[in-house]
Amino acid sequence: MWQWRFFEDLLDYTRMNADDGHASPYATMHTGTLLSPLLKPVSCVFEGSVLVLHLVGTYTPAELRAAIAAALGDPDRPRLSGLIADLRFSESIARRTLGEVTAIVGFLAYHGSSFANRIALVVPENSHDTLVVMASADLRTGGIDAATFHDIVTARAWIRS
Repeated sequence: MWQWRFFEDLLDYTRMNADDGHASPYATMHTGTLLSPLLKPVSCVFEGSVLVLHLVGTYTPAELRAAIAAALGDPDRPRLSGLIADLRFSESIARRTLGEVTAIVGFLAYHGSSFANRIALVVPENSHDTLVVMASADLRTGGIDAATFHDIVTARAWIRS
């Protein structure tokens, strides 16, 4: 069992492997452990005018595209000023091929106007993943203002600036 603690988020995430090998995050708050999973492998939430994409454990590119398309297709969604992709708990990013990353970048660039052409990528502090650096550069080439961060608080401040 692994634990990541992000005190700015006021939640402690615990990664527990299920029988099928997928990571299941649980939130531990000061009052105890929640018994239901906090996040699906790919989930979206609107934080005001920002779409936050949480990527946890393993997931397919199709699951990623479907979640983004569903959030952007929500008739009640606010006018967006940016997208934050939280990759801190993603196990899939390290397994992506260059072709898969290029396809995801193309999908995001195509829908960029839906989130004001701004994306913040939040990666673990010890991450120097070449694919993330390449994806960020490809996003900028595709007309997206993209930046990489190691904490979500800084990413939120940048995306709202």
